[in-house]
Amino acid sequence: MADEIEPTPAPNDLQKLFESIRASLKSSNIVDSPDSPKEIERLQKEEYEEKIEGLKQDRAERKKYALRYYLLVVGWLLAVIALLAFNKKLCLGENVLLMLLGTTTANIVAVLILVAKYLFPAKSR
Repeated sequence: MADEIEPTPAPNDLQKLFESIRASLKSSNIVDSPDSPKEIERLQKEEYEEKIEGLKQDRAERKKYALRYYLLVVGWLLAVIALLAFNKKLCLGENVLLMLLGTTTANIVAVLILVAKYLFPAKSR
């Protein structure tokens, strides 16, 4: 039984084995090395395609949210006009009306600016 057990290879033998495997893989066309021109070209093409997809998605999102911004502002303006037109029936005091219009308008503008800066970032070049 003791004759069947093979001795553990010495570190030099393992190193030689790894080097021979690397050499055979490099000489064959089975695996492209990460530094090969073909692999670099493939990775650059993938990166380019990803950028194009990202730009298409950004454009679609911008169109969608631009319409939503427009509708939000138009809705808010109509609400302000209605509030001012029906103020006599609602009997809101001047201070209450000023505070209501001022704070809600500030909130609408702040949200609009934050979302617009997120969706339409400045070009970084």
